[in-house]
Formats: sequence, C-alpha cells, structure tokens
Amino acid sequence: MLPRMKRALFRAVVVAAAIAAVFGVAATLGVIQSLARSNAQNSLNNTYAMDEWVTLDASRDAADTICVPFSPVESYSADFGFEGTLQVRISQAARYDDPEAAGIASTDNCLTGATLFNGDAGSIEDFDFMLVDFTVKNVDAHPTLKTFVGNKRFLASNILSLHPAVEQVYFSGVDKQDAGRKEVGYFDIAPGEERCFTVGYAIGGANGDPENDEFFMSAGAINPNKYRILLKVDDMRGQCEPLGSSVAH
Repeated sequence: MLPRMKRALFRAVVVAAAIAAVFGVAATLGVIQSLARSNAQNSLNNTYAMDEWVTLDASRDAADTICVPFSPVESYSADFGFEGTLQVRISQAARYDDPEAAGIASTDNCLTGATLFNGDAGSIEDFDFMLVDFTVKNVDAHPTLKTFVGNKRFLASNILSLHPAVEQVYFSGVDKQDAGRKEVGYFDIAPGEERCFTVGYAIGGANGDPENDEFFMSAGAINPNKYRILLKVDDMRGQCEPLGSSVAH
C-alpha cells in the first residue's frame, strides 16, 4: 500500500473513531438527562383520589423547576390559566353508551369543535361517553386566559381534563346566552364562590377501550401527571336509567 493511501486510511479511521466517540457520549448523556428529568418530575408529581380536595396554587405551580445535568434549569408547571388558588374535587364519574343514556339532550351536547355524538360521526367509531361531576371552589383566583371576544374567564379544560379521552363534548357551565358560541368551555367563578359542574367526553374509539380503573383527570394544560386524580368509574353501559348527576338537563 502506498504511503499516501496509508495516511488517508489512517485519517479515516481516526475520524470514524472520533464520530463514534462523540455519538456514544451524546447517547449516554441523553440517557442520563432523561433519567434525571423523569426522577425530578416524579418528585413533584401528585396523585389524588376522588372526593379529595385538590389545591391548585398557581404561584407554587409556576415556581417548580427541575435540574438536568448539563442543561439549563427547566420549568415544570401545569399551567392553569389563572393567578391565585382554586380547589377542585371530583365527586362522580360514570361511563355510558352515549350522551342520551346519561340524560344529556343532543341539543345540549356540543362544545367548541365537538363533532362526536353529532350527525353520523358516532356511527364511524364505537365511542362510549364519560360523564364526570366536579366542584370548583375559588379561594382567591383570577383568570389570565381570554375568550374569543376578549373576556377573561376560566377555561374548564385547563382546570380538569380526562385521560385517555378522544374529545370533550359536553360542559354544563356553558352560558346559554352565548349565541355566537364564542365562550363555550369557559366559565366564571368569583373569589369565595363554589360551583358544581359536569363535563362529558367521548372515549374509546380509535384510542382503544381502556378499563374503567385506568382513567384519571389532570389539572392544568400541560404535564398531566403533576396533578393526577384517579377515577373510580361507575359502568352504566346497557342500563336504561342514567346515574344521578349534578347537572340540570
């Protein structure tokens, strides 16, 4: 082999070794960072039971951070969409064949963008309907989110949302005077006030059909494991009489 070819081969081997070493270190660092992030998040995650009051303190939530090796400090907020403190409690969860079996009239069952259980959509996939009753107590909170018409109000899906779910299709707090449906899914609650709501979801379908003990509600718009409320779901499928609910139909 000519000296020039030997030198070229040597340089190629050195470059290849360097690339392998760099990618090996990067992969190892990635694993270390992933484990550190997961452990830090787990230390801040909370799990609650139904009928337990859960305090959502926006200031404390926003202050939570996690440290990952060789990476800037990361925020770990659930993002409630309000300032101050709310308390929430889930009192009931039930699974039905469809909204009508739960006592929800088809004319009441629309939320922003909702398409399931309306028209022919329900015949395409085999969806069930989950109905959840919860109470909100406003300690001293003020909303920071604005509706489509510019009003600051609380967003129901930021307060509590179901996992796993396909689509939110019903909310009892809908303002009947909102003819343009510009504030559907939002609600008002003054400091010191307590209100009860019912929210409904399409579940199953293409997302699968989880067991009733696999559902949970989370508080906030992101990081759903930080405030996690486990559900005990009453299975009402195939029954004629709907389970009692706090919502007035």
